[in-house]
Amino acid sequence: MNEGNVAWDDLRLFLGVAEAASLAGAVDKTGASAPTLGRRMDRLEQSLGVRLFERHARGYDLTAHGASLLTRVQEIEQRVIEAKQEAALEAGPEVVHVSAGTWMTTYLTEKISEICTPGEGFQLYLSAEERRADIGRREALIGFRNKRPEEANLVMRRLCPLGYAAYAVGRDVRGWIEVGADTPSARWVRQHHRPDTVIGASTPISAFQLCLAGVGRMVLPCFIGDPDERLVRVSDTITGLASESWMVTHQADRHRPNVRKVIDRLVSIVTRDAARFAG
Repeated sequence: MNEGNVAWDDLRLFLGVAEAASLAGAVDKTGASAPTLGRRMDRLEQSLGVRLFERHARGYDLTAHGASLLTRVQEIEQRVIEAKQEAALEAGPEVVHVSAGTWMTTYLTEKISEICTPGEGFQLYLSAEERRADIGRREALIGFRNKRPEEANLVMRRLCPLGYAAYAVGRDVRGWIEVGADTPSARWVRQHHRPDTVIGASTPISAFQLCLAGVGRMVLPCFIGDPDERLVRVSDTITGLASESWMVTHQADRHRPNVRKVIDRLVSIVTRDAARFAG
């Protein structure tokens, strides 16, 4: 097997399929459709002259050749990532990218003066998204999780428990707002209150604006709902949504001075507000 003449794009798609163990699971990771991925994997096997996958109804399992190629491609990818990081540092101030969900990012903006100040030699970049950033591929340098991470090569720290409850502008508001995002709270509303849903929204922020307009109730993390004087809590904390806050970074980045500085500040801020997070 000689991958020296294989285009990097083919190897990148192989990486997505191999790590997801299926075509469907690799769609979001690679940006390619499942049929395209299937054709490209067939072509890659033909060009290398070996079988990389055992194809089953449940997905794609790596053969011994596939597992060997995966290890080499992951090593190449890490070298590419490190080269890009070095080039970025030479080009200007270091960017410390922090990825979190919508509500944690909202909280961080509230505390921004405690996280960074002008003239410190780095630029903070906050990324609010419900999709989990791939820290291993440096989609972000620091990430927040609602459960213990399982990825390899990550350094993690448990911060505090997280509580959730239902909120509205008044106790007389009865209908529910459904959020289209695939989050535990959105799934909980669909499971328990679908018959009472009066409106839907594609993002948590849009749902929040509807809630403030008095259209319906919505589930919020207590650290967002409780401090907002425009809302009242209309339920106890929801046992089925209780979770934990974790912070993660790649083990290769944990001792970079600016990354370490931001991590220490984030840990201090969040743990200080542990009671607010727990609800």
